[in-house]
Amino acid sequence: MIYPDINEFLHALRTQALRAMPPGAEVFLSAGCSGLWYFNWIRDNYPGIKQHLGVEAYSPKPDSLPDEAVWLTDHIYDMKSVSSNSADIVFAGQTVEHLWPNQMVGFLCEAHRVLNSDGWLILDSPNRIVTQGLGWQHNEHTMEFTVDEIVHLVQLAGFSQPRVKGVWQCYDRNSHTFLPFEPDLKIMDIGTNTRVISAVPHPEDSFIWWLEAQKDPARSPDRAKLSLAVDAIYHRELNRTLQRVRTYSGVIEGYGDSQTISMPQGKAGFVRFGPYMPLQPGRYTVRFQIATAPFQAHLGLRHYAAPAATIDVVTQAGNTVLAKRLLRGFDLFASQAGFRTFELHLTLDQATFGVEFRVSSTGQLPITVRSAIELVAN
Repeated sequence: MIYPDINEFLHALRTQALRAMPPGAEVFLSAGCSGLWYFNWIRDNYPGIKQHLGVEAYSPKPDSLPDEAVWLTDHIYDMKSVSSNSADIVFAGQTVEHLWPNQMVGFLCEAHRVLNSDGWLILDSPNRIVTQGLGWQHNEHTMEFTVDEIVHLVQLAGFSQPRVKGVWQCYDRNSHTFLPFEPDLKIMDIGTNTRVISAVPHPEDSFIWWLEAQKDPARSPDRAKLSLAVDAIYHRELNRTLQRVRTYSGVIEGYGDSQTISMPQGKAGFVRFGPYMPLQPGRYTVRFQIATAPFQAHLGLRHYAAPAATIDVVTQAGNTVLAKRLLRGFDLFASQAGFRTFELHLTLDQATFGVEFRVSSTGQLPITVRSAIELVAN
């Protein structure tokens, strides 16, 4: 079969996994459902459902829902309209990567509550190890979990014996190389089919993991440990995300926290930009560390009074400015050569996606910035 693009191809592979889910569920709960097509997709590929609960807080209710569908305008981390022990399957397809830490904890605990004693939790999501290796990024994903992480989390949430399979192999463990994300979908050759088959037993090497775990009626979710585990993952990966920097023409040196980007005098442009990340509503302080060459008296005060750099926080590829500050030469100069810290403060009234932390140079002075910025929620 020929697929028009990689998204249709992945959807077809996920459909195969949907058809192979534990059979016999009569009450099917979808945690997140984005339209009429979604209910039809479930009906066409998982027969026998008598009631399909669609829990969705953001998309509008579709017209002409199937007879078995019940639309519930709840958040999936607070499914107050759903009775305890009432669902046979809770399915969250490509959903958990959009949740904030407290929402992830709430959803897993709620899934355990609403499932009956032998009900199934079924999740699928991109695998962070592979997406990072490929350099693939989705600006609206708050966290992409690894296989080990999601297995640990669902166990803490009171689910037993999680089984995980892969969808679309993107890492070859024999050659230790990442494979092209997008195959030639007009050919669907042996190599492509081999990657489809090889993914199933190796979710850790696959672009998507697909998890199925059964509720353990003898164990309640350990919410305290679950919260600690989720927070630890988000905090660790937030620090890595803040180091995920891009530059047009700067020179990158070093690694990790010590990595710097330099732009020589006379060259203007963005020294650092990215990482195109989501932020929750709230108040934030952003700290940049910037250095320039030692003061040169022969250049004169007028030279140092001129604009030298701009720091800002933006979204929508720079079309929306959330905070901004102009830095002149004398702002950057330190009595002893080294980095100075500059702060920006911003308040977000709603979740904001594709956020960048940028430093640009006018070319007036040589500029060096630390790649990693500090982001503090106030």
